[in-house]
Amino acid sequence: MATIDPIVIGSTANVNDSAADIFTAAAEAGDTMLNDERSWLMIKNTGSASVNITVAVQNATQKSEGSGTITFTNKVITIDASGTEYAARVKVPMIPYNNSSGKISLTYTAHENLMIAMFKLDKF
Repeated sequence: MATIDPIVIGSTANVNDSAADIFTAAAEAGDTMLNDERSWLMIKNTGSASVNITVAVQNATQKSEGSGTITFTNKVITIDASGTEYAARVKVPMIPYNNSSGKISLTYTAHENLMIAMFKLDKF
């Protein structure tokens, strides 16, 4: 798996970077990336078929006071052909999906036409 480092957006961010500089090709074995309240992911599928991205669950069961045990499963995000999909942190909850390093793990049904960019808001 490859690690995708975030592009930090803040007072010093270069918002004029070209798409070629921002996006990284999805790795065949999958990718890992930071998942916190200020980070999000942008995925582009330039292929002619839709692609499923699986976010691996790290903590499948969580105990909740008043609700008992909650069970989580892998999260699957479908990216339509020749489209762009945003997978924000609110769509990928930190507790069940983050590993001990605060990262999520992504795998793909096909990686050849996927381009990924990871963004993080700088502290203001």
